[in-house]
Amino acid sequence: MKTKNIIYILAVICLTFIIPGCEIAPDPGFDGQISGSVKDSNGNPVYSDILANTIIVNALGEGDISPIIIRVNGQGTFAYTKIFPKKQKIWLTGPIYASAGDTVNADFSGGQAVTQDFVVEPYISLDLQLKSVPADSTVTVTYSLTGNRGKVIATRQIYCSTAPYPTSRTSSGPYYATFTKTVTTNSGETKFTGLKWGTRYYIRMGANGKTGSANDLMNYSQQIVIDTPVKSKK
Repeated sequence: MKTKNIIYILAVICLTFIIPGCEIAPDPGFDGQISGSVKDSNGNPVYSDILANTIIVNALGEGDISPIIIRVNGQGTFAYTKIFPKKQKIWLTGPIYASAGDTVNADFSGGQAVTQDFVVEPYISLDLQLKSVPADSTVTVTYSLTGNRGKVIATRQIYCSTAPYPTSRTSSGPYYATFTKTVTTNSGETKFTGLKWGTRYYIRMGANGKTGSANDLMNYSQQIVIDTPVKSKK
């Protein structure tokens, strides 16, 4: 019993000296926020892919080696809420033509919430339209593409998926289905058949060109949302 008491007393003494030196780490203050949109010179959103480093916003703090990478999403917007409180240099990379206006400086030293919009020129401008409301399990869309600054278009794909903002990486699984059409012209129409009745589908187009011998990243169109009709019972 005496041995246990001695051990207990020694433990209390040790804690008396150790605890004052154990402080909770201070909040590093990653409370700066940035959000904004990416558009072309006509005010049209430049759409991207939230699941991949396609069009990204880079934020490099003073004294830092690597930037924070913020992905632009399928709506052409971006947001990040954990910016370190210091001055940051911010610019875009991806399938866009860089210009002096793509790089800005912002001060987050006070934990500010900064709104920063960018106007860029994408490699490829895409437009996708629904030709008519689906009356059955078939839908037809029209499309047009323009390679800006003489960019030659290499790949043209249209995706129809039950997963929102589909891309070339969106496949099919147990709970979703994706149809992909490859087209060879810069304008025209295409049809998706065999869709499931009474189902919501998301349709959009992706296209890329080449820089040298390498394929560029994809530029994307706006997303079309459709609901196929419920099959009537006869």
